[in-house]
This record gives sequence, structure tokens and C-alpha cells, in this order.
Amino acid sequence: MTKKINIKRFRLLDIWEVFRELSHNKQDKVGAYYIGKNMKKMEEEVILLTEAARPSKEYEVFEKAKEKLQKKMAKKNKDGTPMMEVIGPGRARFIMENREEFEIELTKLKEKHKKAIDAEAKGQEEYEALLQTELELGIYPIQYNWIPNKASPAQMMLLDDFIIGEPSQEEVDKSIGKKEEEPEKESKKKGSTKGKKK
Repeated sequence: MTKKINIKRFRLLDIWEVFRELSHNKQDKVGAYYIGKNMKKMEEEVILLTEAARPSKEYEVFEKAKEKLQKKMAKKNKDGTPMMEVIGPGRARFIMENREEFEIELTKLKEKHKKAIDAEAKGQEEYEALLQTELELGIYPIQYNWIPNKASPAQMMLLDDFIIGEPSQEEVDKSIGKKEEEPEKESKKKGSTKGKKK
């Protein structure tokens, strides 16, 4: 049986990613069935949002021209490849031979593709506004015990509206017990070390 929830579209994309991860874990067939059913419910909206996020062909032409210009005006390694520098986690940029000359040429390129750039900026604004809107979604509740043991707190938070059930007392006791055993083991190790020094 499904239940209705209201959810913002940006949150839907996050939840979709969690379900994609869950879909790669081995489940009993009941858990796999309902996880798959929920993905099917979300799939159409996710596809629409993915399509809406894609840049226009005209803007892609500008991006390719910009990259070509960057490679042309960048400093070169001994093998002729353009030099690059890391500017952050997963981010790098070309090192320009002459930054001022590059900026002049880039400005000319932007003027040439102004219509595509402006349209892309407007489209991005509309997309961001779309992500903040809500939709009503019919979902299939999923059992707590179908979630992998290594699920993160962030994943559990995103799935909160979907999950029914909760940890058993045995699971809670076992989790607490593991944490309490660690200091005890440490104290035993310290005690045995002192004994050796004597």
C-alpha cells in the first residue's frame, strides 16, 4: 500500500541517489521489490529534472570554444600539453601564458556567444526555482531491516519518510555493548603493559 508525501524536487534527487545505492546491495526479494517500486515511482520526475539541468547545444558550443582558447593560450609542458594547477578538491584550471591577453580574448568570445550565455543563465535560474517547488509522491514504505548496516546518518535522514519500523532492543544493546567493551579492552591492555614493566 502506498502513502502520499509532499517533497521538494531538490530533495527528490538526493533520495534517488540513496535508492540507487541501495539497489546495488543484495536484498531479500521483498525488500528488492519495494525499493524497485519506489525507484519506478520517482524515475519519470528524475529524468525530467536531469533533462532540465542539461545546457543548451548553443551553450555547449561556447564551452568547447572556451576550452579550445584555454588550451591554446596556456603554458605548455615539455610534451606540448597545456599546464594545469589544482585550485581545490576535484578542481583544476589552465595556467595562462599571459592572463591579461587571455581575458581579452575570452571577453571577445563571450560577446560572440552572448545570446547563448544569457539564455543559459536564465535557464539555470529557472531550474534552481524548479528544484524548490514541491510535488506529491506516492511511495511504498520500506522496512527498517531492509536498510544496509553501513547506511550513513545522512542516508537515514533522507529516507525518514519511507522507513517503517525501528531498531530492535537487541540491536540497540549490541551497538551499545560494542562501544562499552572498547574502553574495557583498553584498560586491560594498559594493565598488562604495567605488569611487563615490573
